[in-house]
Amino acid sequence: MIDMLQVRVLTALVGIPILILVVMAGGRVLFGAALIVALAAQAELYALLARRGFTGPKGIGIIGTVVVMWLGFTSKTEAVYHFIALTVMSLFFFQVIRGRIENCLHDIAGTVLGIFYPSLLLSYLFPLRTATVMPLLLIFIITWANDTSAYFVGRYLGRHKLIPSLSPNKTVEGAVGGLLAATVVAPLFSRAVGVSPWYLAGIGFCLGLAAQVGDLWESMLKRYAGVKDSGRLLPGHGGFLDRFDGVLLALPLGYFLFRLVGLV
Repeated sequence: MIDMLQVRVLTALVGIPILILVVMAGGRVLFGAALIVALAAQAELYALLARRGFTGPKGIGIIGTVVVMWLGFTSKTEAVYHFIALTVMSLFFFQVIRGRIENCLHDIAGTVLGIFYPSLLLSYLFPLRTATVMPLLLIFIITWANDTSAYFVGRYLGRHKLIPSLSPNKTVEGAVGGLLAATVVAPLFSRAVGVSPWYLAGIGFCLGLAAQVGDLWESMLKRYAGVKDSGRLLPGHGGFLDRFDGVLLALPLGYFLFRLVGLV
């Protein structure tokens, strides 16, 4: 009988090589894969919010995700501001025509969150990949190191609950183990990216922390909805939000940190 840990490892063994190949390919391959992840994560988010009464216009959300991802891919970031204005106007129009006062703010906020939480954060994939593959790949490696270490340290050594109201299984020991792994792994790529190992250690710590905050934020959403996982598409990991929650916050932070040293 295969236990959940074995299923988790098997899924990772299949998924990680595919992700690395997609990142290395870049271009439209990366865009297509990122769009699939963004739309799947958005669908999971809307399903979570629907458990608390969300009935917003999902069609506007889907169109919004496609547009935001395309603007990021084509480096037309200045157009995002105009798109945000048009999206808000469209949502106001929709709610007025609908004439439903109850949950009107909830529906507008939920629709906007469904666009900009997965897709806007995920669109940082593209500027990170424009020069070389290493900055983007390093962000994934650091977050994997954090997630893996936090999971196993928490599983076998965890004694003190981190924030039990958000995630009853996460421990202080697991969080510390994840941060240490991220801090130690990042400097190993100093020569590959031409950056000081001390600076990379700091980047590793910051990205590990961002990944953990992203994980806790998604745990908050799941507690809000009263579910254990955001979906079931990834055996052993849950849904796309469960798998990419930490990466979503690490990507924009990684972009800003790598931009400081001219890597992107």
